[in-house]
Amino acid sequence: MENNLFINRLLAFIRRYEIIIVSVIVILSVILFSIIFLKSNFIQAAKINSDKKILTEKLAILKQKDNKLASLDSPLYQSVFTKMNQILPEEKDYFSLFSTFDNLERETGVVVISTEFQIGVISTSSARLTKAGAGIPAYTVPLSILVEGNADSIGHFISSLNKLTSRLIDVEEVRWSRNAFGNTQASIDGRAFFYPLPSTIGKIDNPLPKMENAQSELFQKIAEITPFESNISAGEMISKIEVGKKNPFQ
Repeated sequence: MENNLFINRLLAFIRRYEIIIVSVIVILSVILFSIIFLKSNFIQAAKINSDKKILTEKLAILKQKDNKLASLDSPLYQSVFTKMNQILPEEKDYFSLFSTFDNLERETGVVVISTEFQIGVISTSSARLTKAGAGIPAYTVPLSILVEGNADSIGHFISSLNKLTSRLIDVEEVRWSRNAFGNTQASIDGRAFFYPLPSTIGKIDNPLPKMENAQSELFQKIAEITPFESNISAGEMISKIEVGKKNPFQ
């Protein structure tokens, strides 16, 4: 009896508020189905908004990068990097070392008796090959050269090595001697360098790499390259020879 009474009252309530109940059900159904069908659109709209913010940030970085590039002296950089590619090869190049010595033999009149560096060790995995400075992708190749000639020609040869007119070779020590025939010889210890380039150029919106002080100094030295002065006396030449030079990459 009590169950029948409850059911009757429920049916009476439904009949009395039928329109309101149906309206609420319809409204809730519409809202539910709208959420279900429009969910992907909401997600897409949120993604578009997020992408817009990211794109705005990238455009700001790109504008800053463009302003910095516009302020650079492009002919100067083109000239310097053309020279840099000659004195700092990007690969483990030993042929240009021999070519440099051959050219200096012709220019200075010295005779290169021997060159000591193992071709097989010129690799980035070699224990003898050392990185030239923290964060700077330049590597050194230890070498020794024995040359023969007079004081003037040997001085010319060493000074040419110290200049950035061919392969960059840093002279660390020079030992003078005479052979059995009384000819002047010089044993030169130094380092050659090569500069591996990155395998990728990076994203267009990446910030420009910062040029450190050591790199700026080297850049300036290369920019100021001038032909070698050939009218210097032997005494003046020897007095200008610098050895034990600081690694230009440190």
